[in-house]
Amino acid sequence: MGLNLQLQALSLPSGAEFEGTRQLLQNSIAQYMAITGEENFNGINFGPTTPLPADQDKPWFKTDGSFHAIGWFAWSGSAWTPSPLIPQYGTFSAAPTGTSPGQLYYATDINRQCQWNGSAWVTADGGQGEVRFVRGTNITTILTNNPGWAQVTDAAATVLGVAGDGTANGWSNRSPETHLGEEQHTQTLDELVEHGHTADVNNPAGVAGAQAGSNSAIKQDTTITTSLVGGGLPFNVMQPTWFLYAIQKL
Repeated sequence: MGLNLQLQALSLPSGAEFEGTRQLLQNSIAQYMAITGEENFNGINFGPTTPLPADQDKPWFKTDGSFHAIGWFAWSGSAWTPSPLIPQYGTFSAAPTGTSPGQLYYATDINRQCQWNGSAWVTADGGQGEVRFVRGTNITTILTNNPGWAQVTDAAATVLGVAGDGTANGWSNRSPETHLGEEQHTQTLDELVEHGHTADVNNPAGVAGAQAGSNSAIKQDTTITTSLVGGGLPFNVMQPTWFLYAIQKL
């Protein structure tokens, strides 16, 4: 039941005279005023002290020892537990203009708890600059369901890494907001592992210097050219990757 306290004037005694000073007039009026509506108010528990069992039917506005607010509590039947505060709710488009930063509103059509940041309703979760991956095929729908976020476009189609000095772990120092890498790469000669080719060429019969009567051919240094193979096309150096939209809290 709602609480609606009102001041109500009572009837002055018959023959009451008008007081001669302002203080006496005020005192006289105070005697004949009453507060109505108290019958609808059962009272509350207030302060740092745990309410008595007789008061467990009333809500408790708990404070610390200096009477700084902690929050509302209710008796569960076995313990005093925090009472949930239910914010305004409705569709996101029906959200009213907020009155103060931090004000909450639950958007029922996108199932998100939103808060007023001083100029707009944004999701209550996520801090400014936070990046997250979101599953979906339509970025417009994703941003509609995540008010206060924007698509990360400068890192589109790339894999995100962690910036920082990784030299202690045997890695390079990676500065934030830098890009590197390639999807395909054409290997250069300098990138091949150093190697050589050997050839064993038999000296044909009749070459001067052949040993008469020998059944074995004489070997000599000979320059040969092997046939060329391969097309020199770039090859894929991308690791297996699952692509999702990335959004950033504004």
